[in-house]
Amino acid sequence: MSKKIVKAACAAFLALALAVVSAEGAAYAATRQSVPEYINVGLRFGSTAAQTVSLSSQDELQAAKTGGGKLADLGEEQVALVKDTAPYHIELDESFGSYSEAVRELQDMDIEEGYAYYDGSWKVYIGSYAGRDDADAYAQELKDQFEGEYAFEAAASQGKNINVTAGSGDIIMSYDSSEGVQIESTSGYPVSVDGKRYRGAIICKRLSTGDMTVINRVRLEEYLYGVVPKEMSGSWPLEALKAQAIAARNYTAISLGKHSSQGFDICNTTDCQVYGGYDSEAKNSNAAVDSTAGRLMTYDGSLVQAFYHSNSGGMTENSENVWSAKLPYLRGVSDEFSLGAPNDTWTVALSSEQLQTLLAGSSAEIGELKSVSVAQKSENGRVIELEVVGSQGSKTFQKESIRKVIGYNTLKSTYFDLQPAEGTQQGVKVVSASGMQSLDMSKAKVMTYGGNEVSWSSISSMYVQNSAKKARLSISQEAAQQYVFNGRGWGHGLGMSQWGAKKMADSGYSYIEILKHYYTGVEIE
Repeated sequence: MSKKIVKAACAAFLALALAVVSAEGAAYAATRQSVPEYINVGLRFGSTAAQTVSLSSQDELQAAKTGGGKLADLGEEQVALVKDTAPYHIELDESFGSYSEAVRELQDMDIEEGYAYYDGSWKVYIGSYAGRDDADAYAQELKDQFEGEYAFEAAASQGKNINVTAGSGDIIMSYDSSEGVQIESTSGYPVSVDGKRYRGAIICKRLSTGDMTVINRVRLEEYLYGVVPKEMSGSWPLEALKAQAIAARNYTAISLGKHSSQGFDICNTTDCQVYGGYDSEAKNSNAAVDSTAGRLMTYDGSLVQAFYHSNSGGMTENSENVWSAKLPYLRGVSDEFSLGAPNDTWTVALSSEQLQTLLAGSSAEIGELKSVSVAQKSENGRVIELEVVGSQGSKTFQKESIRKVIGYNTLKSTYFDLQPAEGTQQGVKVVSASGMQSLDMSKAKVMTYGGNEVSWSSISSMYVQNSAKKARLSISQEAAQQYVFNGRGWGHGLGMSQWGAKKMADSGYSYIEILKHYYTGVEIE
């Protein structure tokens, strides 16, 4: 297999590795009727929010009202959106019905530093000023210059303005970013954002007077053009890509609003689904989106949370064994189709020192590491509880938090067996007639007088007694030098295995058969 295919398939694991099923009822919140035609995708936000963004297209750009009509022809194929940092401007005390009317007024006034400004209606702004006194002083000069024909006043910036500038640096227009303004091609071409092209339009917002959040407003189906080949190689069989398209469409529909507090519906990172825009599209994956357009996967009439992963390792998992909610359509199923594919099996060896460092990063205060062991597995074979014991206590990590501690790329799944490496010993030291000796814990048991077996981790709460006195039993425990994780699959193991879907498609299964294999009791509508 090519490195490109392996990379594309494994991206799906990363896309959903950190997702959380928050509550059992959440799976039933979205309906077909709630799926919009357009969605807003966050491109740059939070720590990546911008002060300046370069936009370009094959044709001239225009400003438009989001969901409405055109506001202004910008007359340029390339513009920059720049965060307006000026505290004050001078405003002409008059409103205009259009951008062109405001521009004509400026031309009549012959004021070079003036420009059209939109805040729900069109106005004329003049200059930028650090303080109100400076703005007031120049406003008075303008009144005197025009002999009272025009009224000018200082206007305080509210911290949400964005300037649209030409290549020369001149301001073409400015706008209040809370007013729903988008920049788009006049002919519908993709718009390049700092060199990366996207279908639809670009919205920039300033939240809490900060830097610009950059958003791509795009049709949901066209958004999927840029998602499917990032989650599954666009060269894979069409039926597998169709299954991926429906899973991605479902995930999108249910996740809408996840980033509403940041001003958009869904993001372009692995926190949601990786979205590469126009430049990532592939002919085959676009055809898969088109041929399944509008089709969604439902259970009992409601949309399902269509989680997917790279490789199941031969068995998928129940949702409650990965996160918390028990979802009837996310049941573990035998998956021979994933066998023989990349990462169906894997092995990783970690030294006790490496594990000690990883545990320290998780704030597990257990002292010096003494042992690591699997405490519980699910009925499908994945580790539900991993117990670590140290000189100062113990801690049990559960489900996907095990991978979070050790590393999602290091521990590719929780579908693993664990053992000390050959030639190393995980044991305890005991006193015998010949002195202190190490005892291999894998071959030793602690038994009570009554014949019950007791775990090593609970031995510190036990006592020994002879005819004279009783004393707490203590042991000196030593860690193995290295632990070997023999695992299967890559990802959380919920829902569709992408490598399994590829094998099914190669074997002649349809996308509907693929989806119904991995999602129990679903319908494709």
